[in-house]
Amino acid sequence: MKRSSLLAGLQRIRSSAATVWRYAALPVMAIVLALAIAAVVIVVSSAFTGDGFQPLLPLSAYQALIVGAFGNENALLNTLVDSAPLMFGGLAVGLGFKDGLFNIVVTSRRALARTRWSPRSC
Repeated sequence: MKRSSLLAGLQRIRSSAATVWRYAALPVMAIVLALAIAAVVIVVSSAFTGDGFQPLLPLSAYQALIVGAFGNENALLNTLVDSAPLMFGGLAVGLGFKDGLFNIVVTSRRALARTRWSPRSC
């Protein structure tokens, strides 16, 4: 009796883990691929510096990136403040796409034309 309930519990955990992985696989793989490509660019560009070829330079670059973004309370608050416009802009575009507004450039150009910064005034 205990063995069958244990197997059923494991089966539920596997099923929920598979569901989570189904939705998270693409973003996780995109992040890993972006970090790998950036690491190759960093290593190749290190060969053209005065210090010479440094194969471990991406690790120190990623460490500086994480510490600079989340290293202390001030860094975390600056990260949140700087990323808020990007999040709200993405939310606005996502809501527009959800509502069927695919041509958002026209409305932004109309709003831009009302200002003195329009391209026609240059």
